[in-house]
Amino acid sequence: MPKFFISTNQNIGFRHSGGEVFAEGTGEVELTDEEVRQLVELIKENDGKTDVDALGLKGKYPELYKKLDEAYTDVAFEARYRQLCRELFEGGYMGEPVDDLIKYCEDNLGYEFEYDEDDFRDPETGELDEEELADEKADDFWRFWIYDYYDSLTEDEQVNFITTHFDCDDIVADDYDYDLVIPEEIVKIAKEEMK
Repeated sequence: MPKFFISTNQNIGFRHSGGEVFAEGTGEVELTDEEVRQLVELIKENDGKTDVDALGLKGKYPELYKKLDEAYTDVAFEARYRQLCRELFEGGYMGEPVDDLIKYCEDNLGYEFEYDEDDFRDPETGELDEEELADEKADDFWRFWIYDYYDSLTEDEQVNFITTHFDCDDIVADDYDYDLVIPEEIVKIAKEEMK
């Protein structure tokens, strides 16, 4: 069965700075040759119109409509979920990581806290203040290094980083929206056949 590219681009709202927030998603829908032919013929019968509602797709081919709707729902949900993960992390709302993230980043991602031990020694006893050192290291990691590292990643890598190291079970991505459209490749086939 052929697969067709689909995409969504949801306007979620505005940032505090005034810029718009979008959740973009892409995916595929797998259609049988018969379903492709049904869509092509429907477009041709309606003088090249491609609007799903205007074509009456839901009434004429309810199973095909349902298949497209489910594919778009999955893409839109995933896009919103990914956008929320990034938004919560970037806003500092993710909470505690599920692992020792500082150690993980030291062992695997090149994080290194550079310090002078003398800055953390008790002036009277000369003992190293492990607690103060740990606090300073955590401050350096969370205020500077982690966001520089995060910004160096692609969007896919950012989401993978967040979902790997933070508990994302409470993220509810139920406020997504999408326009159900016929995949562009099928529209092109119909338009070619109409020439």
